[in-house]
Amino acid sequence: MPIQQMFLGAGAAVQNYSVGFDGSGDYLTLANSTDFDFGSGDFTVECWVKVTGNQGIRGLIAKRTPNGGATNTNWVIYIDGLRTRSWFSNGSSYFISDWNSSSSLVANQWNHLAIVRNGDDWKVYMNGTQTGSVTDSSTIASTSRSLYIGADHPGNAELEGHVSNLRIVKGTAVYTSNFTAPTSPLTNITNTKLLCCNKDTVTGSTVTPGTITTGGDPTSSTDNPF
Repeated sequence: MPIQQMFLGAGAAVQNYSVGFDGSGDYLTLANSTDFDFGSGDFTVECWVKVTGNQGIRGLIAKRTPNGGATNTNWVIYIDGLRTRSWFSNGSSYFISDWNSSSSLVANQWNHLAIVRNGDDWKVYMNGTQTGSVTDSSTIASTSRSLYIGADHPGNAELEGHVSNLRIVKGTAVYTSNFTAPTSPLTNITNTKLLCCNKDTVTGSTVTPGTITTGGDPTSSTDNPF
């Protein structure tokens, strides 16, 4: 059974926000942190995303060497033609995506996306339904690379759309089977390392291992999935 999502009660509105990216120089970034080095352990990366513009290859969140190809220090979650390609490199190839699924993101609508590792099982969930999977024992090695949100690195594959309630959980597979997508803002559950894109300021966060800074001019927006 999946770990049950905890929801906010009173005061939840403080997290009813998103960050808007215009696809032309906008991104958020955090300095390198071991909190984003997953090794061979369980993890969950999830958020809501609303794609509003160019639907080619766009970086949603990434910690990788620019144009670094298939090395085991790379991980990046792409939106590619409204499909998701969740590329956690194993050193020789990229793997885990929902590219062959009949499901896809819906443009101009909020979609909940989760990428989960549980042991050697890696899964992509879209709006609570598994749309991709792979079995692999690879270790995602540490890297000194910064974390980027809204691009895979500055000036490349920049997102046009909104991101809300981005959460990284290191050490826990929050979802292990199909689930009902959360209907309230995400909270600081055990092992949460980052919870952002949920405040009334662009760089605001509930949990972060460091200072969030901006490139370009992303905006805080009341457009949200709740």
